[in-house]
Amino acid sequence: LDAEMAKFGDNQESFYHKTEHACYYPNGSMGFYAQCEHDKDVDNVIGAEVALIIFDEAPTFQWEHMRLIGASLRVAVGSGIQPMVRYLGNPVGQSIDELWKYFIDKDVTEEEDPEYRPEDFRAIEIRLQDNHHLDEKQYRKQFAGLPEHYRKAWLDGVRVEVPRRERRRRVA
Repeated sequence: LDAEMAKFGDNQESFYHKTEHACYYPNGSMGFYAQCEHDKDVDNVIGAEVALIIFDEAPTFQWEHMRLIGASLRVAVGSGIQPMVRYLGNPVGQSIDELWKYFIDKDVTEEEDPEYRPEDFRAIEIRLQDNHHLDEKQYRKQFAGLPEHYRKAWLDGVRVEVPRRERRRRVA
């Protein structure tokens, strides 16, 4: 993050504070970075009152953790700011079923989630071919030795069932 922040220029208004795990931007915005692997990590983030949350590799998070953190989205009336959550990642991981249900199939009943509005959940599919700067031949070499379900998910964007044995190991 230090290198990324340096791109904003050499001034005291843009920097990464390692102890706080926060970036301070020239326009006054702040970005906080958190690891949320355990319940205690999530507890430290809940209630932060933020306008944007981004989950990198979202399918690897627990669905309940992401939804609890998402409840921290709130902005003042009249601020002109639209609070947003972005779930990024490949179609494999412990919460892929829930993500798929909400964003792709939009198959959530009112009994399951009375607050669910399908029009608020959109998915943007991006494929390797969309990145014209990527050396695809070289990139594909990185997947040698990985199980087929990972290759299909990461390389082809295909949702596959993670073998039960591996699913248990990842959740633990």
